[in-house]
Amino acid sequence: MTTMDASSARMNSGLVVRMARSGEVDSISPLLAEAYIEFRPHFPEDAWHRYLGEIVDVRGRSADSVLIVAESEGALAGTVCFYPDASLSSLERWPVGWASIRTVAVVGSLRRKGIGEALGRECVRRARAQGARAVGLHSASFMTAATRLY
Repeated sequence: MTTMDASSARMNSGLVVRMARSGEVDSISPLLAEAYIEFRPHFPEDAWHRYLGEIVDVRGRSADSVLIVAESEGALAGTVCFYPDASLSSLERWPVGWASIRTVAVVGSLRRKGIGEALGRECVRRARAQGARAVGLHSASFMTAATRLY
């Protein structure tokens, strides 16, 4: 992860979408845990702990992915993990030539303000810029906000 990226974008609302800074990585795991806790009732106990452990393992994905954040008023507002080469993702097994999006999360009090959409658009922009044939993502029916977003 680098400090800034040439593709950083400032949105009209003051939202900045950019690559995560190395010093922010440890703040992103709790953001993910907070955002995903609403899905806890949909998992058996042992499956939930495995799922959440994988979701918050930001450093474990760093070799194959780009960690993107949204910043609002100087604070982290959301995050997404972008795989430029989705075939490297250990969970999904997407085809070569695809990019993928994982672990979209927005701070609860900031939801429904376009932050998730801005993060998704940045991933699609990056995928197009590199010539990806498709962008893969997984969701579940109980993830209603994600389903609307996608």
